[in-house]
Amino acid sequence: MLLAGMLVLIWVICIAMLWNEGMWTNCITFVNVLLSALLAMNYWEPVADLAETKGGAYIRSFTYVLDYLSMWFLFFLAYIILRQVTGSLSKTQVKFKMPIEQTGRVLSVIAIGWVMVCFFLTSLHTAPLARTAVRGGFQATPMSNNFLGIAPDRMWLGYVQHRSKNALANSPPVVFDELSEFIFKYGERRERFSKESKVRVNR
Repeated sequence: MLLAGMLVLIWVICIAMLWNEGMWTNCITFVNVLLSALLAMNYWEPVADLAETKGGAYIRSFTYVLDYLSMWFLFFLAYIILRQVTGSLSKTQVKFKMPIEQTGRVLSVIAIGWVMVCFFLTSLHTAPLARTAVRGGFQATPMSNNFLGIAPDRMWLGYVQHRSKNALANSPPVVFDELSEFIFKYGERRERFSKESKVRVNR
């Protein structure tokens, strides 16, 4: 229940922070958050690999942290850039009739909060945590569905995988987590980490 409470809190904070922004601003924010999360998922591995290979022995010694930090670094970097670009392109907030405004505001803040919950929970798989972290509430087994059985992390991974085959496809095509082994791979990695006495260990 602790993990579920953390995720609900993240959702509530997102809603509380954005509620007064209005439908138009929140719709733009939703697009920015979604694209930032997709970009982070698409490029965090190359960034982490680059940091590990070019960062020297000291950086390499933090190998269990690099994936997690790279993912969130790219998310915030992409969001800041997109926020600046969209802010300069849309300086005037579009007005809607009150029923549309209220409905759109509710739906947009819920959607933003949900993307953040999905992304946050997915990032936990790469974090330097125990195999079953958060008092055993996170990924108790490789097939566990987190967050009251809803499994937002699995939803997000499936969505990113689908996008990598379509709108975000590379050339030549590189499918994200093509074998759907992300959760298993990082579960084993967290298990290896839990057997270490400190974060500063090489793979």
